[in-house]
Amino acid sequence: MRAELAQLSHGAPVVSVVWIEGSSGIITLQEDGVVSKWIRTGSNQWHWTKIVNAGKDKGAEEGSMCLAYGRDRVAVSLPHSGVKIWIWNKGTWQFQRSILRQNVTAIKFVHDGTALLGGTRDGVLWHSEVPNGTLRVYSLMKDKIVDIDLNASGTCALVTQTGGVARLVDLQADRRGQVTAVYGNAETKTRPSGDSGAAFVANGQGVLHGSSGGCVLVWDTKKGSLVYGLEHEEDDIIQAVAGFDGSSAKDGCIITGTKQGRLYWWSQPSQPESSRCISFFIRSGC
Repeated sequence: MRAELAQLSHGAPVVSVVWIEGSSGIITLQEDGVVSKWIRTGSNQWHWTKIVNAGKDKGAEEGSMCLAYGRDRVAVSLPHSGVKIWIWNKGTWQFQRSILRQNVTAIKFVHDGTALLGGTRDGVLWHSEVPNGTLRVYSLMKDKIVDIDLNASGTCALVTQTGGVARLVDLQADRRGQVTAVYGNAETKTRPSGDSGAAFVANGQGVLHGSSGGCVLVWDTKKGSLVYGLEHEEDDIIQAVAGFDGSSAKDGCIITGTKQGRLYWWSQPSQPESSRCISFFIRSGC
């Protein structure tokens, strides 16, 4: 049985949330540009601290701001102003630099926080070292990039785009920017599930992306082939997905969230067992 652990109130709608290392807390970005840190201090106690106010572009679209966090570094993208980066130094958050790239729609710290990977509305995947570095284009993908996820080793990026497609991009020096796999089919392209990002599952062996008739699809990471699905109600609209690979104390799981406000837990198998949509994956705990 699962229960809600806490309600963390904010002064404005929250547009992005990221975990702090070790799951000790979260970083949040509000619609008004305020970035906050919540640290868990007890079994059901949380301490709030304001980090920075990134501001807000006038006339910016709702949900067009992005947040990234890694190794005491915070980045916020604004559609017109570009990306702003702060670094924790001598007990305070200090503004470090701006990256003057407009229409950024996704950002992620890579290489242990020494660089920032970003995607744009027109499908450009770019890279810039932090604290100082030149912005370099890694790949041109045409369609809007809505999310970026990393594998555990940080060698590959999972780039989700509008139009029902996700791509696996190599980040290693000798193959940097190369697309090594594409996840999507006629169903995901004609009926895209929205701007929810794809996610690595099963210790990077699988990719959770797209849905068909309420069935969330799981793909083989290396081959790019469809291997099985997680069956929901047919009218469910899937808006969020996440994977937890497990630890010594807890089994791994997959979590899906719907527009109707329901959360589902699924056991995370180590090996795919079918190429069709199946329903025997028990909604079990992690």
